[in-house]
Amino acid sequence: PAIARAAVPIPAKDYANMLTQTIRAIRSVDSKTPIITGGHTGGPDSGGNYARATLAAMPADVRPDGIASHPYGRGVQGHKFSNFGALEEEIRKYSAIMPGKPIWFTEWGVLDRQGDNSVVADVTTYASGFMNIIKTQCPSQVAAAIWYAWADGMDNGYGLVGANDQPKQPLYQKF
Repeated sequence: PAIARAAVPIPAKDYANMLTQTIRAIRSVDSKTPIITGGHTGGPDSGGNYARATLAAMPADVRPDGIASHPYGRGVQGHKFSNFGALEEEIRKYSAIMPGKPIWFTEWGVLDRQGDNSVVADVTTYASGFMNIIKTQCPSQVAAAIWYAWADGMDNGYGLVGANDQPKQPLYQKF
């Protein structure tokens, strides 16, 4: 979708063609490596509609092995960093697009707080709650959850380490 600040929008039909050709090329030399979509943004409704349109434009015999999502702002209901809603909704709606296929959270984290050490406890409870939802409620539905960013200074992400390369505790030790 066109709402992602750091992504280049591409029509679903064009992305379907690129994804189809990529899957075919990879499968011609490797039948086992999992192939997933690019990370969908805009939440499970807008991003989910884009994923469905992409799959609908692909040949029926070519499918990715999972769907990637960037669930920024989703987590434990009511947490200050879950301003876009519950993570369970993201998981439920994306899981319905390709039943039986896992979701890959290829980016998630806290944005707009680089260098703000006053929120480290809140970021840690957010991350802990996010991972707890995955581990306790839907471990078989989520294949990966990759925190963004490694370090402050990366595009708008709250790092596991500060700009000085020093770990932010307790977040770093926990994750």
